[in-house]
Amino acid sequence: MDVRYGFAHEVRRLDVTSTLDALFGPMHQHFVTATMAGEIGRTVLDAGNPRVSFDQSRVIFRRAATVVGAVLVIAGLVWFRRRR
Repeated sequence: MDVRYGFAHEVRRLDVTSTLDALFGPMHQHFVTATMAGEIGRTVLDAGNPRVSFDQSRVIFRRAATVVGAVLVIAGLVWFRRRR
C-alpha cells in the first residue's frame, strides 16, 4: 500500500505516529518517507518505534557541509583571481 499526502503550503516539521501495529499485530513494520524542501527522510515504524519527526528547521550536516563547501570554493576563486 502506498499512501501519499501533499500539503497546500510549505511544511517545515512533520510528526508521524503509527498505530498500525494495533491493527496488524506487534510484528508489523512499515516505511515512512517524507520529502521536504527537496530532502528525503526515511524511517521504519513499528510497535517499539511508533513515532518520527521530520524537521527541516534544524541544521543538518549535509546542508551545513554544502554551505561550508560553497564558501571555500568562492574563497578559493577570489584568492586565485587576486594572484594573477
